[in-house]
Amino acid sequence: MITASYAEAAPLIADPGIFPLALKPHVALYIDDTLELTADQVAALPSGAFDPVSGHGEIIGLGIQSGNVWLKLQIFNPLDQYQPLFLDFNFPHINRIEIFQRNSTGYEAVSRTGSDYSTHNRPLKARTLLAPLTFEPLEQKDLLIKIRAAAAVDLPAYLHNEHSYQDTYFLPDLLLHAILGLYLAIGLYHLIIYSRNRDVLYLAFCAMTFARLAYDSYLSGIGQLITADDIWWNSVAMNYAGGFASASAIWFHVVFLGLKEKAPGQARALNWYAIAILVLTQIYILDVPEALLLVLPLHVAMPFLLFLSAFSIARKGDRSAQLYLYGTALTLFSVQWSTLSMLGVYDPVFNFPLWSAVGYSLSYIIFTYSMARRMEELQNRANEASRELAIALARAEAKSSFLANMSHEIRTPLNGVIGMI
Repeated sequence: MITASYAEAAPLIADPGIFPLALKPHVALYIDDTLELTADQVAALPSGAFDPVSGHGEIIGLGIQSGNVWLKLQIFNPLDQYQPLFLDFNFPHINRIEIFQRNSTGYEAVSRTGSDYSTHNRPLKARTLLAPLTFEPLEQKDLLIKIRAAAAVDLPAYLHNEHSYQDTYFLPDLLLHAILGLYLAIGLYHLIIYSRNRDVLYLAFCAMTFARLAYDSYLSGIGQLITADDIWWNSVAMNYAGGFASASAIWFHVVFLGLKEKAPGQARALNWYAIAILVLTQIYILDVPEALLLVLPLHVAMPFLLFLSAFSIARKGDRSAQLYLYGTALTLFSVQWSTLSMLGVYDPVFNFPLWSAVGYSLSYIIFTYSMARRMEELQNRANEASRELAIALARAEAKSSFLANMSHEIRTPLNGVIGMI
């Protein structure tokens, strides 16, 4: 059994058979905006300086320049046997974790990313960093966990044994990697088509797909492996990718539905909406944390607005727009479900990056099919126009030939009469 507690909190007792064990609300939280406090200095802070992590979820904004999140935790192994355990940090964009354990002289670092364990320590890396801890029989560890994160952190965290960890995350990791591969395949396929026909619709779709690929890669944690030690670049890349993903989705929406011709007012409003997302993203990256409070609602509301816009076009009988509407409905559902996860309405072991990616990937498949239908409709219209033009030309030619023949028939006897005169 495992007992986890902090300060005056009631101990949490869990049998190993019910892993994973949620650390909340048995963790105390402190945010160091100065980035200067040591483990001993944090430990010396009064208990009132720490806040309990309660509820199902907690979002903490840190600003683009990042901050240090300190977690205070006691873990006790009551078993009379050795027990390897793993702390699983399900944060969207953590860059470095250090774990300090109290001993007779103070707090000593016992593990950190990049030295005692690697960010590549799972068969398929996504979303989380894993910190291993070894417990001797009847051993208690007083821990301080220093988390270096950028922008904002989501605070579900779990304690696993080895089997529960692999059982919990292997399938989601495999699914997320498959989704990222699907993004890449769909994007390259449409890029090849664009290189042949130069249709702006395919260019918009490629921009949307590759931006979503980049954003989900960074949001899941996979993209951060590219620049594992550069916290500022990780945050900037993720926020730019998110902004361009939403803006390019609006661009594709306007082009696909032909809003400039069918609903110019909608087209103008959505274009300004996309510009607002890009501008607020840039303001946030310039270290104005308040901009995050504006741009996040825009991201969350965007699928709903696109759904309403698509519905207004689809109800007029446009078949490809009706298919596109199904894709926007999937996007809307996945984003709202993910938002509920982030806000703590429910507390899954793995949450919003996976559900968001699943919804978007399925919607992109539908978008691909609807684009094929749209191209088929346009081709049929072009063929019909060609047939009508050919018929019109044939009729004009027949009429011209008839008139020419009539002119000849009239001219021949007339010439004879004139000759007799």
